[in-house]
Amino acid sequence: MFPQYQTQVTAVADGNSAQPRIDSQRRFIVTGESAAPVPIVNSGAAPVGGGITWGAPQAVTLTVSSQTLIAANAARKAIQIINRSGNAQVSYDLSGGTVTLIGGVQMSAPQRDWYSGAECPVGAITIIGTNGQLVTYVEGT
Repeated sequence: MFPQYQTQVTAVADGNSAQPRIDSQRRFIVTGESAAPVPIVNSGAAPVGGGITWGAPQAVTLTVSSQTLIAANAARKAIQIINRSGNAQVSYDLSGGTVTLIGGVQMSAPQRDWYSGAECPVGAITIIGTNGQLVTYVEGT
């Protein structure tokens, strides 16, 4: 059996063709509300210097109280917070305030949370968990 092809262009609800369109450079054309074709282009170049430079993983021993996981760093571009396998639940606060187990961002184990770009906090991050438990963070600048 041979594949079947649609020989007539079918219009969709707005009267435009449902067929994909490409320009002379073989890029897809997306039509906006103005009905003017808008080609899709790349969003830009990678940051100078290769982007994020990751630091070494840092282990932090938790106490039963809210404590600083990592100090503020205006140069921070990314962070990973890792609740290690075998740990109990921990909670952290991206704003650096006093955190409780039910009042912060909760993490089970094993779990890794990752923040980068515009969503990456540059202020201090606080954490709370079981006394003696180790949590790891990795900071990227």
